[in-house]
Order: sequence, then structure tokens, then C-alpha cells
Amino acid sequence: MDNLCIELIYNLYLANDTDLKDKRRLDYQKLALNILKVMDYVAEVSSTNGCILFKQYEYITKMTNECLNLLTGWFQSDNKRLGV
Repeated sequence: MDNLCIELIYNLYLANDTDLKDKRRLDYQKLALNILKVMDYVAEVSSTNGCILFKQYEYITKMTNECLNLLTGWFQSDNKRLGV
């Protein structure tokens, strides 16, 4: 889970530092989106198998969903700025 968090932050920074019109920006954002989905899945499996408490699972899910909402907003903002 720690490695996924680091990879997520890394891709978000790369996307933020990449020019809006550069295709790599969207690629980095999509990678971050996929990492968030994997994190959510890992948390679910961990909770099901008793590796983490249900309360921890709820917290991880809440934070993951918040990040997904922010990332979706970022996609929409970039599309508006590009006129897509």
C-alpha cells in the first residue's frame, strides 16, 4: 500500500509538471486513476481477509474516493481549458 501511495504521488507530480497540451499529462493522470482503483481493491481484499480493521478500510475508501473525485475534476478542468 505504501508503494502504491508513493507511485500515486509521483504520477500526480509528473502530470502537474507536464504542459497542458502534452499527451503525457493525460497518461500520468490515467496512471494515477488506475493506482487509486488498485488501492481501493487492495484495501477491500485486506479487509475481507482480516489484515486490516473495517474502520481502517472505511477510512482508506473515503480517502480514495475523495482523491478520485479530485482527479475527475482535474480531467474535466483540463478538457475545458483545451476546449474538448
